Amino acid sequence: MISPRRAAWAAALVCTTGTLTALAAVSVAAGQRQQETVTLKFGYVTTAVHPYGLTLAQFKRIVEERSGGDIRVNLLPSYAQANDIALLNDIRGGVVEGGAVSAAVWPAANIKTFIALQMPGLIDSYQLEQRVINNSSGIAQSMLRNGTQRAGLVGLGFLEGGMRQLALKRQITSLAQLRGLKIRSVESPHLKDALAALGTSPTPLPLGEVFTSLRTGTVDGMEANSALVFAQKFNEAGVSNMVVANLFPFPAVVVMGQQAFDRLTPAQQQIVRDAARDLPAFSISTLSDTSVFPTRLCTAGVRYQNLSASGRRAFLQRMRPVYAKYTKDRQTARYVAAIQKLKARIRGAQATDTPPAGCLLPQRVGG
Repeated sequence: MISPRRAAWAAALVCTTGTLTALAAVSVAAGQRQQETVTLKFGYVTTAVHPYGLTLAQFKRIVEERSGGDIRVNLLPSYAQANDIALLNDIRGGVVEGGAVSAAVWPAANIKTFIALQMPGLIDSYQLEQRVINNSSGIAQSMLRNGTQRAGLVGLGFLEGGMRQLALKRQITSLAQLRGLKIRSVESPHLKDALAALGTSPTPLPLGEVFTSLRTGTVDGMEANSALVFAQKFNEAGVSNMVVANLFPFPAVVVMGQQAFDRLTPAQQQIVRDAARDLPAFSISTLSDTSVFPTRLCTAGVRYQNLSASGRRAFLQRMRPVYAKYTKDRQTARYVAAIQKLKARIRGAQATDTPPAGCLLPQRVGG
């Protein structure tokens, strides 16, 4: 017969053992939570060979290496059939954790902060753009703060996709010949207005619908860059002539949803932010050899034309109503002025597209 004292001791031992076992289980579970891999889904609208895709692949490498594999970045190219507005809405809604959303479409969310980046003819070189979108730039910091917080997002940085040119299905000799042409526009009010000021009939389309629209004749061309035409194979849909006009750059804003960002530990948040610091410089580095994408298009049969001096003057003259309309917004006017101040310090800016000599047509495009 077990004495009451021994029975009490045995009960206490069972209780203590159970407590220790429970504590050990909690400890193991906590360790498992600490080692659990976080997966971040990041969308973008181009294919992987475009500067957007190349730059986000670099971002993915840095994040995964510096986190020791605790953070995995799952890249989603051609997101939502290449629809930037759907991507922006899905990041805000928590469908994906983040992505690179083209600056052009943010007015769809009633955010005008990034319009100045694409005012026609303002940023016309990668040297200038590097100074504007670099994460240490006061302009970039202000834009990321003012633009993304209103949307419930965390702004990580910018990246560049390539200076926009006129990508057409036929050769022209003057800007006047653009009148009446159906030109694909991004779903963006200021870019649509810029194309309308050139006399075209702008046709807003998401990127995923452009190939078929070119092939069927729904549009006669588009504003694009050599990298985009190559990456999306628009030359196979009819684009045969590129007019190097440096209409505007095409940056994207790299963001995360606020809730998704808050679920990361402070150390993980810092890793993501640090990785984003390289995005502007790396994206522009993919474009710094201005012969790469034009050479690839040249091999595929695409030919290039430059604007003449009179053509450039005519282009800027036609953009005056666009400036008058959008600089009524005080924030846009301030950013435009700040960019113009930086631009005045740039001397001898390099070309943005340099095709092989045999692919550059001698006939320049006049006004």
